[in-house]
Amino acid sequence: MRPALAAAVWCVLSPLAWSDSLDPGDTKVLSFKKSVPAVGGSTRPSVCGSGRRVVFLCDRPNLTNPAGNGNVQVVLLDRETGNYSLASVSTLGTQANQDCYAPRMAADGRHVVFYSAASNLTVGDTLGHHDVFRHDRKTGKALRASLTHDEKEPNAGCIRPSVSENGRYIAFESTASNLTPAGGNGFTQIYVRDMKLGSTELVSAGSGSVLGNGNSTYASISADGKLVAFHSNASNLGAASGTQVWVRNRKADKTELISQGHAGAAPESGSHYPWISGNGRFVAFSSTAGNLTAEDKGPATEDVFVFDRKKEKMRQWVIKAGGEKRDAEVQGISANGRFVLAKSAEVLPFACLVNAMWRMHLIDREQETIELCSVNSQGQQANDTAFAGALCASGKYAVFDSEATNLGNDEDSAQDVFIHRR
Repeated sequence: MRPALAAAVWCVLSPLAWSDSLDPGDTKVLSFKKSVPAVGGSTRPSVCGSGRRVVFLCDRPNLTNPAGNGNVQVVLLDRETGNYSLASVSTLGTQANQDCYAPRMAADGRHVVFYSAASNLTVGDTLGHHDVFRHDRKTGKALRASLTHDEKEPNAGCIRPSVSENGRYIAFESTASNLTPAGGNGFTQIYVRDMKLGSTELVSAGSGSVLGNGNSTYASISADGKLVAFHSNASNLGAASGTQVWVRNRKADKTELISQGHAGAAPESGSHYPWISGNGRFVAFSSTAGNLTAEDKGPATEDVFVFDRKKEKMRQWVIKAGGEKRDAEVQGISANGRFVLAKSAEVLPFACLVNAMWRMHLIDREQETIELCSVNSQGQQANDTAFAGALCASGKYAVFDSEATNLGNDEDSAQDVFIHRR
């Protein structure tokens, strides 16, 4: 079989070639083994399209074999085999010599992206900035995604990557001034790296591809890499002010306002943390604006909104606890836009103090339901905060990190990664 065909077959078949041990409603700890001392924690999970493979940050020295080196590394778990491996390694297997951050797993289950100031993951990394890297789980090859248009090192750090379905396109943010021929302007901009062609393209641009005159952050890229959502306080991307959510169509050279007010009105406040569905049709985000829908469901909190780019229709989702509205932050969206993962802050009194307990919720837009995900297999709520989460492409699995001790066979109080099956 020719190599190109073999790779294509592998990508198609691998998500189907495994059996899941979780039943609907089950929750399981993924980052805990009885043979590993309770040292360090595990955070910031991401999951592939099928739910079989999960990546997360971990500084536990002997969760993997070979053991970690004490830095925060990216750990990859194959849920079918139970094997833990390191993704934050060079092509030769050398572990990152600095902490790693914000891992994302491509839907194909093959590629992992993250950022780090490590200097030993690729050749020629000499400037000491944070860079974005891509690990190929199949070949073991490590590549740097944060390179300039002429294959040089950026002159500032690059962080917060987002990756297309097959790992080819990687979006990230940076203040570097040499990533594209147009240079920079001192603000944080969004860029996309084409790993096949070796090109770097500005995304946070207005008409005429002019750089945004404000900070643009939190990129989310579609499955095919054509569309990139982000939030920005730039005033020259279109007719809106304040921090708003935008989508850049790379093929059409067009930047589109997503967090638009109802009936063409200007949004009355900011919108943040966008996630674009794999098919590019839906964008989920959080906003305190009270005029994005015809009938806002006040009082003012940060609610979840989903914009249908095809029908140009906005929907609002309010998360409540104890009968009251709670601030919510979007954590992910399924490939077809049906499911949205969001965390909300429930205010709880403890010893005359007020503390926020963050919980994970899964919104089913088709059934119009909101389901609590940070629960154990018996439906009991987590006894501690869920910090960050992610959703697989189908919406079947949600992963999140928490210090809760009642979510499964988790025998320590350290922060761990969990998976919940819808």
